[in-house]
Amino acid sequence: MRAQEVPVPEPDLTPETVIGRARALIPAIRAQQDEAERLGHHTPELDRQSSAAKRGTRMQRYYRDVAMYRGHIAAQDLTTAGELARAHFGLPDSLF
Repeated sequence: MRAQEVPVPEPDLTPETVIGRARALIPAIRAQQDEAERLGHHTPELDRQSSAAKRGTRMQRYYRDVAMYRGHIAAQDLTTAGELARAHFGLPDSLF
């Protein structure tokens, strides 16, 4: 099987450009921080402002995959840590 070629979206992109874009997002991130905290993640408006998160890009797929993982039991360390400790010490738990 032959590997699929992935086109480079911005072949002339420089580190300075990436840093400039990130700095340009700072005011929007700060303006939306209360809403983002309430949601538990950054806002959809911020997604629209970030070229990396545009529909169909590799980064957008990464964001989607991470969002799915955040809901997985393995990512719930604050909940599962106590339950695993209980199981380890032979105390009643709700895992098994």
